[in-house]
Amino acid sequence: ALHLARGTGGRVVYSTCSLNPVEDEAVVSAALVESAAANAHDSSLDPSRCAPPGVTLEDACALLRARGVTCSPGVSSWRVAVMGDGGGEDADGESDDEMPALHWLDSSAEGKAHKLPNTLWPQR
Repeated sequence: ALHLARGTGGRVVYSTCSLNPVEDEAVVSAALVESAAANAHDSSLDPSRCAPPGVTLEDACALLRARGVTCSPGVSSWRVAVMGDGGGEDADGESDDEMPALHWLDSSAEGKAHKLPNTLWPQR
C-alpha cells in the first residue's frame, strides 16, 4: 500500500483498537522499513531513513480532534513481553513457581534468544 500511495498524494491509514505498541507502532515501523527495503533499488533512497522518499509518517490526532475524536499520541519506545518459566503470581498476588511469568525485553538483541523478529521493536 505504501508503494502505491508514494508520490501520488495518496494516503494510507492504519488504525487499531489495541493499546499494545507491538500491534500498533511496531506494525507501522515494520511497514516503513519493509517499504524502504522493497525500494532499495531506487537510487533516490536515503539508507539512513526508515521509509522511501515520498512517504511520510503523520500523527492523525490533530485531524481526529478537529472532528471531536479523543486520541493519544503514539510512543517511540516500548518493551516486549515474553512468557518465562515459573515465578509468576496467582490471582491473590502470591508467588507461584508453576505459574508462567512475563519477562520484559528491551531490545531486538534480547529478542533473538526467543527467536522474535526485529520488527517488534522500534526501528531507528
